[in-house]
Amino acid sequence: MNYETLDDFSSIIDDLLALYYDAIRGFRNNYFIKNSETLGQEGDAIIYPEKSKQIDNSEIETLYANKESYQTTVKNYKERNAYYGKNHSNIGNLIICQLYAYWEDYYRDRIAQDLRIKKSKLSLNIFGDLRHLRHSILHHRAIALDTVEKCKILSWFKKGDEITLYENQIDIIINHVRTTIYFLRNSYKINSPEKYLLIQEFWNKSN
Repeated sequence: MNYETLDDFSSIIDDLLALYYDAIRGFRNNYFIKNSETLGQEGDAIIYPEKSKQIDNSEIETLYANKESYQTTVKNYKERNAYYGKNHSNIGNLIICQLYAYWEDYYRDRIAQDLRIKKSKLSLNIFGDLRHLRHSILHHRAIALDTVEKCKILSWFKKGDEITLYENQIDIIINHVRTTIYFLRNSYKINSPEKYLLIQEFWNKSN
């Protein structure tokens, strides 16, 4: 029994989860470092409100390897890197889009071949839900389209909601994906495409 494809996919998922938690830890560190740098100035700002505007509006410049620079204000920098800030929500959405891309563009076909079924027949609820979320994230600026209401597991959003995925949701998604991979691993032992499809139907009804 060759589980190489499933093992490889599992490794990708582990890497994506590590990237997610490394990134949000980095965002928090960015926030705390910048907050510490301006703490004394902000102390003055409590007494002198005009000082607060000066701090918020002061610019930060970052130089990249190609000598191009990125500029923003202290206020925007801190808001973006704060817990539940824009960076926090964006990295969750990016991770989910990348996870689905790995599945749809590569692993789904490989796994279907292992199971001796057509790619289109390999249909599992968690990846269907990720497809709906990804479509709204990429094609509607993370504002939920009505298709998100078709989600069978990740039923968190309604049409018009902003799609923001934080630690709890990311952990739930990853756990469902890992459980589904475990199901597929057991399915590799079934030496019958027809029987697999029947079991998949039962799995989708119960998960």
